Amino acid sequence: MLKTLKFYQTINGKIPFLKWFDKLDIIIKTRVRQRLDRLALGQSGIIMIKKQKKNVRTVDYHDWLINSLSNNPKEAEMYLQAALEEYQTEGNTDALLLAMRHVAEARGGISKLSRQTKLNRESLYKTLSTRGNPRLQTFGVLLNALGFHLSIRAI
Repeated sequence: MLKTLKFYQTINGKIPFLKWFDKLDIIIKTRVRQRLDRLALGQSGIIMIKKQKKNVRTVDYHDWLINSLSNNPKEAEMYLQAALEEYQTEGNTDALLLAMRHVAEARGGISKLSRQTKLNRESLYKTLSTRGNPRLQTFGVLLNALGFHLSIRAI
């Protein structure tokens, strides 16, 4: 089950995190997004999560992420690349499938992806869930429909 992450919002409506985040280069932004996804998956590592005070304004991380990925194809590409690298180095399938799900949402949702791939919508939800285990062929079809492809490079 995904945890809900929120950003602090000042009384003036400003979000200090986003001001800081916007100054980062695309590679660092991608790494920060991956770390936030791991937190949402409950994989907090060494980060302590403080309890939120009442009456504190926040902005939902998920909504912000989907908007960000839908507005910038290069960021979506880097986001998926970082998730794939994390899968290859740490075996973190959950983070990879979550990244795929986020990009699918940013590109119009699972229903649209289902129509493009001619795969069953319910099956796609299951495939991209934390319990999902897509076949390589399915993974390739999904990436293609999202506008990406698998590639191999020397390490």
